[in-house]
Amino acid sequence: MSGGLLSVKIRFMRVSDVPAIVKIQEAVTRRKVSREFGRKVRNFVKKGGGLSLVAEVGGEVAGYIIGDIKTWGFGVEESGWVEMVGVRPGSMGHGVGKKLGGELLKNFHAKGISSIHTTARWDWGDMLAFFKSLGFELSEFINLEKNPRR
Repeated sequence: MSGGLLSVKIRFMRVSDVPAIVKIQEAVTRRKVSREFGRKVRNFVKKGGGLSLVAEVGGEVAGYIIGDIKTWGFGVEESGWVEMVGVRPGSMGHGVGKKLGGELLKNFHAKGISSIHTTARWDWGDMLAFFKSLGFELSEFINLEKNPRR
């Protein structure tokens, strides 16, 4: 769904937002999420640092974005990571995700982080387009996976 920009308020995520975030994630993925998902979101909220944000539209949580700072790993110095992002289906295409992403990037830059990373499945066209709209490009890294069942 595409349309005009909504009136969006970005704020820091609170533990009380977790049920709304779970609902958004379930609506986006069209499946029930594990209890572990809610636990992980709570941990990011408690970590704080201005890297877990929600977007409110009409006083309700319409989207979220979670970032993290990692200080080590395979040739990457201190860097920012976009861990998760989700927008309520009815609010997609109205600038909610873009505002969330823009605010998270500002928060990373305010902390002196200039290298920001994320991962996305190659076949998630909408997600790839979203990250491209925020200025992300292909990196020199290759994502590797080992599935113990294979």
